[in-house]
Amino acid sequence: MLRFTLLGPVQMTVDGAPLPGVAPRHRAVLAYLLLNADRVIGIERLIDAMWGHDRPDTARSQIHASITAIRKALRGAGAVRLLETRAGGYVARPEPGQVDALEFVELVAAGELREALDLWRGEALEDVHAHYVAGVRELWKDRRLSAYERLAEERLAAGRHGDLVDELAAQVSVNPLRERLNGHLVLAL
Repeated sequence: MLRFTLLGPVQMTVDGAPLPGVAPRHRAVLAYLLLNADRVIGIERLIDAMWGHDRPDTARSQIHASITAIRKALRGAGAVRLLETRAGGYVARPEPGQVDALEFVELVAAGELREALDLWRGEALEDVHAHYVAGVRELWKDRRLSAYERLAEERLAAGRHGDLVDELAAQVSVNPLRERLNGHLVLAL
C-alpha cells in the first residue's frame, strides 16, 4: 500500500519501503499538496509556500520539475490519479488512510487519541525546508500537544495518576507555558 508520512520525516512508501527519486524540494511540494488535500493549489501559491518573497527566477520551472518528479514516483507506485492537474493548478487526492497527518485528524476526532499519537515519528515535516514549514510545524505541534492533553485528562480521570507523573513532567519541561499540561501535572502529583 502507498503511504505518505508527514508526522516526522516526509516519505512516500510502498509496503514500508521508501520510494526512490523524491528529492527534498519534491517532498516539500508533495507535503504541501497533501496537507491541502482535495483543494486546488495554484502555481503562485505553491511558489509562495516554497520560497515566500525570496523566490528565485527559476521558481516556476522548479515547481514544474517537482510535479514531474512526484508524478514519476507515483506512477512507479501505481498511483497515477493521486495528483491531478486542474485549470487553476494541482490537487492531491489521497485515499483514506494514505496520509498519516490526515489519519491523525480523523483519529483525534473519533477520540482514539493513543492511536493518533502513535502515528508520530518526530517533529512534523522534520526533514523538509520551505517557507511554509515553520508555521505548519507549530500548528501540528499544537495539535499533537492538544491530543496528548486530552489523553492525559482521560488517564487522570481513570485514576492513573502515578503512571503519568514522569511523562507529564517531561512534557511540562519542554512546554512550560501550556497551562493545561501544568494543571494535569499538579493533579497527577
